[in-house]
Amino acid sequence: MDDMSSAASGQPAPTPDELLEAVEVTTGPDPRFSVVWLHGLGADGHDFEPVIPMLGLPADAQVRFVFPHAPVRPVTLNGGMPMRAWYDIKAISASRDQDEAGIARSAAQVEALLAREEARGVPPEQQLRRRRQPASAISPHPQCGRRARRFSCGRAITTATPLPAPTTP
Repeated sequence: MDDMSSAASGQPAPTPDELLEAVEVTTGPDPRFSVVWLHGLGADGHDFEPVIPMLGLPADAQVRFVFPHAPVRPVTLNGGMPMRAWYDIKAISASRDQDEAGIARSAAQVEALLAREEARGVPPEQQLRRRRQPASAISPHPQCGRRARRFSCGRAITTATPLPAPTTP
């Protein structure tokens, strides 16, 4: 991770000791591929864990699935109720006030997980990010996916995704 990650949010970049807690499932002893799969609002990393057997992966697949838990934070849209959320959702509207600092912080945290996967021997071109709305909003953020731009790779799957307003990097 580089210095731009902390500058984008105005907060320090996560250190390895501050990595998001996550559920990890491997399909073999020496993973060659990684899937970082983000859950939706109020859920946690266990949300998509049961999907792995349904994917029909080959018996010799060497994949590490990383299902991070979003931090618990108050969510304005839900009356300030604390729940797992990648950022504060203040309203549902096209012109909503966005939690840019929260989006940038979550993007930096996901970037730290991707960097850890690279350090574990899985190159960026063999990493896949799967997101469920509203977690999808952090991936197109300028902070997230820097690895994808740098290595001309980075694959992402997303569903029902409201994108945040463009920001200037």
